[in-house]
Formats: sequence, structure tokens, C-alpha cells
Amino acid sequence: MVLVDDSNVVGDRACAVGRLITRDHPRFVHFDIDEEETRRLEESWSRKEPGIPLEIVPSPIRELADSAVSMARSVRRDHGGLVSVVFGDVVPRWWQHPLHADEAREAKAALARDPGTVLVLVPYQL
Repeated sequence: MVLVDDSNVVGDRACAVGRLITRDHPRFVHFDIDEEETRRLEESWSRKEPGIPLEIVPSPIRELADSAVSMARSVRRDHGGLVSVVFGDVVPRWWQHPLHADEAREAKAALARDPGTVLVLVPYQL
């Protein structure tokens, strides 16, 4: 499962790693926290990745961590064994930390603590 947050260099790298580590077709998943952002992502995805489906999963409580963990557990229940979650990780310099949302950090921490989930971080240095 590849978490797609945006169509940029961070997302592109995560998608590339997701394609490399799966023997079957990877699932590209976006959690709909902001409707406008999701609409822009869908438009750019259809241009950049024609023929590859992007799953849009509603996140009614606007919590990436809870949505990602429940999706990972659902995939693990359906397929058995482990689930790999590929996560594009922006690595800011020390003075850029306040500019980046905590929701990605919370999601990474929640996925790392979830038994049966393998978290694959694809770092991108700003």
C-alpha cells in the first residue's frame, strides 16, 4: 500500500518504491482530508499515471493516522500476513520543522506501532 499525499517529487519517489517492493500490483491510496486537494491530486494523477487506479478513501474525522492504521489493518485482514506501507517522508532542516504539519509524524508513529505493518519511509531532504 502506497500512501499518496500529493503529486510532487516526494509522492513520485514513494510511488516508485512502492512499485519496486511489491510482487503484485501496489495499491495507491489517498486519504481525503481536504476535498480541493483531493480534486487537484486526482487530476494530476490521471495525467501522470494513466491506467493506474488511485483509491480515494474518505477520512471523515480528518485524521490521517487513524485512517492509515485502519486501512492497513483491513488490508492485513483481507490478505493475511504483513502489510507494507510506503510513506513519502519530507525531512526538513532544523529551522523548517515548525512549517511542517504534525499529522504526518503522527501517522508514521501510529503505523510503526501497529503490529503486522511494515513501514517503508522514502525520505526527501528539503
